[in-house]
Amino acid sequence: MKKGFIFAFILVLSIKAQTIKKINFSDNKLFSLIPIKEGETLTPSLTKETVVNLYKTGLFYNVKVYTEKDKNGVIVNIETVPAEYFGEITTKGKIGIKKRRLKKLYREFYPFKSQFRKEKMEIFIKTLKEKFAELGYPDAKITYSLEKKDNKIFPIITIDCGKPLIVQSIKTNNKKLYKKFVKIREKDVYNKELFLHGIKKMRNYLQKNHYLNSKIKFREKIENGKVKLTIIIKKGKKFRIESENIPISEDNAEELCAFLKTGRLNDATIKITEKNLYFKALQLGYDNPKINIEVNKEFLKCRIENPSKKEIKKIAIECDIPIKLTKKFKYYNKLTKSEIYSEISEKLSKSGYLKPKIKFDYNSASKTLKVKVNKGILFRIGEIKTNSDIKLPENIYKNIIRKGEVFDKKKITDTITFLKSYLLGEGYFNPEVNIRIGRPSEGLIPLSINIKAGKKIILSDIVVLGNKKIKTNHILKFASFSKGDVVCKPCIEEFKTKLEFSGFFSLVKIDLIQKENNKAVLLVKVRENKLYSFSYAVGINSDEGLRFTAKIKKKYLFNNFFNGTTIFRISTKRTQGYFTVSGKKHFLSSIYFTIEDKDDYKFSRFGFSFSYAGNILSHTRIIESLEFTKNNLTNIRVPIEEIDKDLQPDYTIGLKNNILYDKRNDILFPTKGFFINANIFPAYVVNDDKFFLKANVKTGIYFKNFEIITNIGKIFTKNDYQIPIPQRFFAGGSTNLRISSFEQAGPLFSTGVPKGGNFMFVFSAEYKYHLTDIYYLTFFTDIGNVWENSSDFSFESCIKDAGIGLMVKTPIGPIKIQLAKNLDKDTFPSNLKLVFSLGATF
Repeated sequence: MKKGFIFAFILVLSIKAQTIKKINFSDNKLFSLIPIKEGETLTPSLTKETVVNLYKTGLFYNVKVYTEKDKNGVIVNIETVPAEYFGEITTKGKIGIKKRRLKKLYREFYPFKSQFRKEKMEIFIKTLKEKFAELGYPDAKITYSLEKKDNKIFPIITIDCGKPLIVQSIKTNNKKLYKKFVKIREKDVYNKELFLHGIKKMRNYLQKNHYLNSKIKFREKIENGKVKLTIIIKKGKKFRIESENIPISEDNAEELCAFLKTGRLNDATIKITEKNLYFKALQLGYDNPKINIEVNKEFLKCRIENPSKKEIKKIAIECDIPIKLTKKFKYYNKLTKSEIYSEISEKLSKSGYLKPKIKFDYNSASKTLKVKVNKGILFRIGEIKTNSDIKLPENIYKNIIRKGEVFDKKKITDTITFLKSYLLGEGYFNPEVNIRIGRPSEGLIPLSINIKAGKKIILSDIVVLGNKKIKTNHILKFASFSKGDVVCKPCIEEFKTKLEFSGFFSLVKIDLIQKENNKAVLLVKVRENKLYSFSYAVGINSDEGLRFTAKIKKKYLFNNFFNGTTIFRISTKRTQGYFTVSGKKHFLSSIYFTIEDKDDYKFSRFGFSFSYAGNILSHTRIIESLEFTKNNLTNIRVPIEEIDKDLQPDYTIGLKNNILYDKRNDILFPTKGFFINANIFPAYVVNDDKFFLKANVKTGIYFKNFEIITNIGKIFTKNDYQIPIPQRFFAGGSTNLRISSFEQAGPLFSTGVPKGGNFMFVFSAEYKYHLTDIYYLTFFTDIGNVWENSSDFSFESCIKDAGIGLMVKTPIGPIKIQLAKNLDKDTFPSNLKLVFSLGATF
């Protein structure tokens, strides 16, 4: 870039006034950035502006502008050298460290996708060598070669890590504390980064646990590729914090007691602590508290010398105008006076009284606080001077602050906002409006309104660079303006914000390149994100066995404003898949299938739906879906006379209504809140010419470590119509009725496989006893079943179980191992069942 500017500068000095006959430039897309025009006079400033504008695109390493003489003028030639960018790295040789760690170093230091410079590459290699030395390979040799393809440079890095630096011995006076935090052991590679990280964790531990004046020193001695470590740990004295009248919990101890942050106890930290405790005491209602901090060898004791409180039962305000306090005050002290003064002053200032006098008088007998308010002088707006670089129409002055009005700062800010909005609406690019408040005199405050409207800028062109997969016209749909429009700074910022929040770009940069006659070119540079994402999860439980779930999401399906999502799940019992196309906001369409194995028969479900999804309240999600489904039974080993329907496929059309009200504090591990999920599905079976209504309500209540889940469902039909088996209710498994196997509860065929029912009730309660941060002991009970009809429901016919288990928190969901015991063998034959599950469900 420097070479290009030097060349352009020399050229600028040599150019004389010449008429331009022709311009030769190969990139038509960027032609609007060139201020040089045919038939005009070529000047040094135009040449310099051309070079600068083309460099701003970031596409060029060098820009060369030169002229050729012609009979009637000159021919201007613009030549560019394309910029080269850092591409992906290929690594060869003996690395020594883990590939995952090497990738992290690349992400941290390698200037990926930035413009290629050899000096940048040299700095990266130097940094890489330093990091290898920190990781235990001080003699690592790192070389590189470069491959070029299109405009990208792909480095090939060859690493010879050499002999590692081995820890020969570790001497420390506190082996227990060292082993707890530092993961470096004898005969390990000396990873200094890991070593220092452990030392830092140890220091934090000592400070957090009130070890004051603790010190950690270490020394390393390197000889013949081996290092000897000496670590001296002085824990210091562990203080305990005691308090009288001031509640100091573990949560606010670090905030109130400043010495905990530094691990040091001296005069400065004690004074800061006294100050923090003083304001804490005021907040608690103490009157004029005096803080005393007693430092002993074993404890630090904080107390209030005069722990008195002045309780307020009534506040009486004397003022010429009515004033009500919005906040309730329980005690009287300096903090109370300050807060009351601030609130009354703010209320009076809105009415034009800027310098009130407020006196307080507290009656201890009646516990009454009298507030006497002298509102002072009423200030009005005096002379208003307007300084503007444009002439404003007379009707504008009707909408802004005027002479004689009561002084109010809000009116001043409203005036500034109105004038800016007006000027922006008139097309001024970046108008500036400010109001200067003068000195009051005889109850009048003069104002000076200063307006600098600036220029109107018209877009001669909009150039978009960096987009490869997303079309330019789709990017420009985010803008509220187009080519030829008058443009303003806020609308350009809004355009940039929309692009950034669209999720399609990792980088958005917008420059306005101004030209002659108030015209400009908008240069939009973007870096596209991947338009697709892939995620997967693997889980296992004792009922279904191993399951695999994958999700593929692609943005801009068919190169428009759509998202395409494919989700599928495979397990030994159930295979499901969804393909969904969603629009900008609420509407989506899905194609789905389910194949479920019930041992003595399989049922399959194929269909499609059109849905609307949206939020109707802050915690309420609603999804309305019109569904068409084909259900089919195959691999039947159940006696035909037990199947209530023909074996032909059935076709169902229905409108599914799903409402979720969710106030849980966490989806995977909720500790408080509740949710209600209601599904109502009126449907029509086409080949049977029958209607049915399927309703299902699931609720959950959580408080601390206790949760209650209920699931109630009912199918309404006429004339005892038996709906298709895939539409019925099933229950049982590792998430409900744990004594039962996967969906084995309820009515059975003669072969012992489930056939589902028209009514379902399941109740589960679970208590989690906290062992550690991630381990919990669980106690649970389940009650419920599935019945052919709701009239068959009774407590005696419910499956009942209880049990104990262990739960482990993981980022993908809980791991559970539970033992369930049957409490009623008359309703279910099993006695004991071991249930385990890993991973979240789909």
